Amino acid sequence: MMMKYIFSCCIALVSLAGYSQNNLYFCAAVQNNECVLNNTKFFSSPDSTYMPVCMMYRNENGLSTTKLYFVVNKIDEQGKEVFFATFDQDVQAEWVWAYKTGNFTVPGKYTVKVLSQTELPLLVKTFEIFKP
Repeated sequence: MMMKYIFSCCIALVSLAGYSQNNLYFCAAVQNNECVLNNTKFFSSPDSTYMPVCMMYRNENGLSTTKLYFVVNKIDEQGKEVFFATFDQDVQAEWVWAYKTGNFTVPGKYTVKVLSQTELPLLVKTFEIFKP
């Protein structure tokens, strides 16, 4: 019985290790396949009407899908997620990264959920925009 438990734990750890190969980055731009100014907090200038944020999804094992959806929700004052926008990006399964730029007009905290073509959730991460 103990061997089955240990075996199950090992399988679970190996499975989790495969998932750790993916990440979601928020950046000011993407250049030479890299995220420029990777951050989760952005400050827009007082005179700007929007803040562009690149959402870069990376999986070193390949994207394994032909389309990614970046589903963005704004977090309101009560902490509730309110739908903001969906950005879709055509990709190739063997690619290891893809990105989409969103223009955000309202300061605040946002949650981004990355979904595959079959709407399988891949990753969730949060970033915040401040305006002086």
